[in-house]
Order: sequence, then structure tokens, then C-alpha cells
Amino acid sequence: LTSMIWNPEVCVWFFVGYVLVAYGVITNTLALAVVGAAIAVTLFFAEKRTIDLKNSGVAAATPANSEEDFF
Repeated sequence: LTSMIWNPEVCVWFFVGYVLVAYGVITNTLALAVVGAAIAVTLFFAEKRTIDLKNSGVAAATPANSEEDFF
């Protein structure tokens, strides 16, 4: 599973979680999962808001002919 999701953006969070548990900052793995979920939700909504702000100034283009081409 780790090899499927491993990339430079995610690997930092694996090491942060390991350090938090290994040095006793967070002693319970369930507490670590809750902290991780809170961080993930916060980052998701922050990124979504950033994308929405970038796209708010762009007008949607509508095609002149609304008919679909099948061939």
C-alpha cells in the first residue's frame, strides 16, 4: 500500500507521523489518525478554495453548436 501512494508530497507526512509516535508526543495511534485526518481535511479545503479563487475570474466558454458529434 505504501508503494502505491509514495511520492515526495506524501512522504513528509509519514515521517512526521513516525516522529510524533516514536518520541511520545502522541502516544495513541488513534489520536494520530484523528490529527492526520484533521490536517488532511484542512489542506483539502484550503487547496479547493485556492483553485476556486483562481477559476472565479475565468468565464466559461459555451460552444456555438450544442449538438454532440458522434463521429
